[in-house]
Amino acid sequence: MTYKFLDDISIADIAFEARNKDLDKLFEDCALATFDSMVDLKTVKPKIKKEIKLKAENVEELLFKFLEDLVFLKDSDYILFNKFKVKINGNKKFELKASLSGEKIDIKKHKLKVDVKAITMHMFKVEKIKNGWRAFIVLDV
Repeated sequence: MTYKFLDDISIADIAFEARNKDLDKLFEDCALATFDSMVDLKTVKPKIKKEIKLKAENVEELLFKFLEDLVFLKDSDYILFNKFKVKINGNKKFELKASLSGEKIDIKKHKLKVDVKAITMHMFKVEKIKNGWRAFIVLDV
């Protein structure tokens, strides 16, 4: 054999876990973690505002769509976000309204890290726990 696979040399994904007592805040934490993996958030100013409205059958689908939309906006509008205000309503069907703040990507100003290409379904989970909510997300970079 002329090659072998080496573990823990190159990591192709970023995983994170978020916990919060409040579901709205859990979504905000997941959005912050997603953008914190891409840029030093302190280098981003909240100059541009965007609004997102989404509907989903369940909380997991709603969080997935939300994070997917954030990555889409980063790629299509070249915006990095660092402020999020989320409001979720619903029991059987869920609706999300979110206000986002950030600014256009500027490679001279922003301390960029990795580029998130997508949110993956691999190990994706949102669950109600004893003291609130927990999410586990894997980002494809």
